[in-house]
Amino acid sequence: MQVPITDSLRIRVTLAFIVLRHKPKELSLDAYVFDLRERFPLLETPEAQQLETRELWRDRALKLEVKVKELTRELEQKCNEFEIARCYTQSTSGTCSGTSQNGPPKKKRKSVVGAPTRVVTSSICEEMLQGVSRVGVDLRCTELMGSLHLFGSYHKLASNSSKQSPTDLYKVIESANSVLRSVSKALFLIIEPTDDATTKDPPGIVKDLTSILYSVLKFLVSHIPTSSKKMRRLAREREMECLSVFFSIITFDIAIPIVKSFHWITKDNHLSLLLQAAQNSKSQPSKDATSICFALLQLLKSVLQFSGSQKNHSLSHKWAELVETIKMASVAEIDNLWNASGADYAETDNSGSIENTEETRALSREERILRLVRKDTLWYLCSIVHETLSLDLTHRTNPQDSSVNGFVQNKLEQSLSSLLTRYSITSDNESESGARKLNDMGTVEKGMIAAVVEQLWIRSRELSIDSSGRKSEGGTAIS
Repeated sequence: MQVPITDSLRIRVTLAFIVLRHKPKELSLDAYVFDLRERFPLLETPEAQQLETRELWRDRALKLEVKVKELTRELEQKCNEFEIARCYTQSTSGTCSGTSQNGPPKKKRKSVVGAPTRVVTSSICEEMLQGVSRVGVDLRCTELMGSLHLFGSYHKLASNSSKQSPTDLYKVIESANSVLRSVSKALFLIIEPTDDATTKDPPGIVKDLTSILYSVLKFLVSHIPTSSKKMRRLAREREMECLSVFFSIITFDIAIPIVKSFHWITKDNHLSLLLQAAQNSKSQPSKDATSICFALLQLLKSVLQFSGSQKNHSLSHKWAELVETIKMASVAEIDNLWNASGADYAETDNSGSIENTEETRALSREERILRLVRKDTLWYLCSIVHETLSLDLTHRTNPQDSSVNGFVQNKLEQSLSSLLTRYSITSDNESESGARKLNDMGTVEKGMIAAVVEQLWIRSRELSIDSSGRKSEGGTAIS
């Protein structure tokens, strides 16, 4: 026989929980329940109808019911933490939960090396997943499901690392791809958060994702043969396709979205501060844009530094393509900071005087903030370009690739040089006439772009010298 769940029954069950937890020591259980019934009648008595205490008690009981759920959730969480700690203690000490400290020592059974660790790790994984379900957390939450998929994929990747053979190369790359997809989904929640999926500590999450991403890269490289001949012998068509997917996820789902996110994250934070100041609000912004952008910058730098430190000849071309793509995307974003809006700029005549347009007025507060946003974004993008130029990738490219890279370096240098030349003229005229415009380039911005142009020029010269040196060596060998 099933009892229908009504508001009255729910209130009585809630009351029972509250009574058991908050009963004073000097009162008996019957006296305490009687006192509650007198103060908060549940039945439809004349007193309750007159004072409407039943509705007041119902609201109070529902609030107490929420409190009971919170206490139950805390209790379940503490129990799960205790179980995880107990499993970890057993794995380190080698004791069993059924043994007694005062009893005689039992003879230990021989076990295969590595077997207990896998069992304990699996039990910890199950305890964490069961703990999340028991607490009553909504598993339909996008952020929580992404974290669970990320943990499950990373756990599967780590559990397979103990025993691998060259024939398992496809499984290794496929599991690494699943982790990268989960990392990209978790980053998407931070870069483009939604109303139903908010994060409490975005910089901390990015740092955790950075460590996971570094571990995955290190794990994958350890299973890839260093020799190109051995790689061609072991890696068939599906393995090479998986590797292409791996680098495609890093490039287009992780690196480039991070490069494109610096501008709007900084802009959203500064404009929210402006809106709060206009509304005389004292509340803090929902997230610290500086901490988030800096954490994303460190993630991108860790990927670049890892690619620069690799000596694996079978993947050298892939790493070089990754670095060049990030560099080109960063330079394109620098160019978009001034050219993407498509705004009309004040034209200059031969004498250098600016036309008397509406944009010769003083900048508003919002426009000054937009210029500050552009300056902050430019710093992050220039830092990425400097990091890519500091890597020595000349020994990983073929002579034909060196000439192509030199051509790319020249194009990037010309793009930034034209940007620097175009808007520096407007800025110089501004200093003479006192006119200000939103798209003018400041002294700090000109200095940052000029430093990048200088490094690009030096890099292109190095590539041209290296390419000519290789050609001369090849000609000498042929002769």
